[in-house]
Amino acid sequence: MIKIDSFSKRDQLFKPFSWQVETGRARFKDAKQHSNVMGGVGLTYGDENYFYYFMLNPSLFYRHTVLSGVGMSNGLIYHGFNNLKFGYKVKSEIFSDGLKRDSISGFTTFKISNNWAINLRAEHSYYQGVEDRFEGKIHFYH
Repeated sequence: MIKIDSFSKRDQLFKPFSWQVETGRARFKDAKQHSNVMGGVGLTYGDENYFYYFMLNPSLFYRHTVLSGVGMSNGLIYHGFNNLKFGYKVKSEIFSDGLKRDSISGFTTFKISNNWAINLRAEHSYYQGVEDRFEGKIHFYH
């Protein structure tokens, strides 16, 4: 899975758009791996300690047929502590087959040094109101 989030804060002078892209294999409604491509464009506001973002997200999933969707996501990232960052993301998507998926995730990142960090993440998703999956992840960055 490749995932890139680029959050560019807007201010009085600069009005950039934030964007995101994700591609790879992901578990989807039947808990099987699907190929997926997701993009996003939106706005980010904040200051030196936090930022809030809002994105519109078109997506495509493929297994034996193509399933398209559109969604929106928003989140908050707080980095007011020296070596600690917290955040959350809420996302809702509607797909071409008429079904809906909602998810919420939270994370914390602890910076060990300039080149080392540990990220703990939990995500809970619902497909048509029924629990689809709960994932806990630990990432180590070097």
